[in-house]
Amino acid sequence: MNQQKSATIAVGMRSSFRDGTSKLASRVCYGYECDEHGNIVVFVPEAMVALQIFNLYLDGASLGQIADCLAERETSSPSGRPRWNRETQSAAQLFSRFI
Repeated sequence: MNQQKSATIAVGMRSSFRDGTSKLASRVCYGYECDEHGNIVVFVPEAMVALQIFNLYLDGASLGQIADCLAERETSSPSGRPRWNRETQSAAQLFSRFI
């Protein structure tokens, strides 16, 4: 992707976040959910998976090894797929620091 296109996409994303039309802005991060009052709270089952991913990463596991471990444990990805991809794992590693 060229730099002009990348810059245009970034401007569009910032704009949609600013005006509240971004679907990403209203999405709750993996490991969290909204309670009956609309408050964001920890969703323990997902939070534990994020913590496992983070700990495996800290122990030196590659993203492929982490995916294999999650598959062995039959842990579905956030989208419900049986196998986690590298991008999802990277995102989960970032989310896990908030647990």
